[in-house]
Amino acid sequence: MQKPDLHSDYKRTIRTGIVFIVILLIINAYFVYGFVSLIGQIRELEGTIESLRSEMDDLSQISDIASTGNAEYELELTDDEIDEHMETVIRLDEQRIAEFYNAEVPYIEETATELETDTDVMLILDLSPSMMAGDFNPNRLEVIKDGLDRFLSRLSGCRVGIIVFSGMAFTHCPLSADMAYVREYLTYVNGGSIDLDGTAIGDAMMLSLARLRDSDASRKISILLTDGEHNKGTYYPRIAAQFANRLDVNVSAVGIGGSEPVPVPDPQNPGQFLTDFRDVLMFTTLDESTLQEITDSTGGDYFRAENERMLSQVFDEIETLLTD
Repeated sequence: MQKPDLHSDYKRTIRTGIVFIVILLIINAYFVYGFVSLIGQIRELEGTIESLRSEMDDLSQISDIASTGNAEYELELTDDEIDEHMETVIRLDEQRIAEFYNAEVPYIEETATELETDTDVMLILDLSPSMMAGDFNPNRLEVIKDGLDRFLSRLSGCRVGIIVFSGMAFTHCPLSADMAYVREYLTYVNGGSIDLDGTAIGDAMMLSLARLRDSDASRKISILLTDGEHNKGTYYPRIAAQFANRLDVNVSAVGIGGSEPVPVPDPQNPGQFLTDFRDVLMFTTLDESTLQEITDSTGGDYFRAENERMLSQVFDEIETLLTD
């Protein structure tokens, strides 16, 4: 009978123990890595939650006043409270722009920065999908950009900035006396560059007011160019108009498009149109009554541009108003 090889059994036991320990170490390392990764994810989530909480706090401070659609509502705020609204609007603009605004704008050098002017103008340009409608050739947005470019090329003696909006509003170009600088910025205005559909007219107006708030110009003017009706955002247009009055800003508006509703192009599928949940075509409708209410209440002017020729005439009229 062969004697058991105790030495071999001992080595096998040692090897098995080492393998077992290695497996335990690997499992432990896996759980440690997972735990560290989990901690990192928790901290990242905490940062996101804190950012959202900060934004919600900002919005909660303004929601009661901003969201009222009551035409009879009268704004009763102190100057400090008005300033608080403006600061919140600027802060949200800066927080959201990196996440929701996709325009690829390179660094553009501003040359004519020193100018004594008594007029500051913020252009408010609608970028909602309906602005790609083909009733203007090639579409509404491109015709407006061409008209604005010619308008800016002739303009002097004032500062101009650009606000763009769809479901949200963003500062595209700061106020500048350098028209070449503003025109260069205008070339980078594109439909579909805002990751939220809709027409937030009130929010766009408020952002223009916030950008004009610290202006020393004797004339502060916002010019809204839109083809739709307000259907998204924090502020109703009539509430924004009351803020404009408190800040001595005249708001003029240009209503774009004909009297007949036009199907809304699908920005993701060229040649096709947006439909609702019932698969029914969506149409753009110009809310002229609200635009006229805004301009009447702020001392501005309302213009209607049903085609390219009328739009060209509108820009001529606006130029005359600004240079008088």
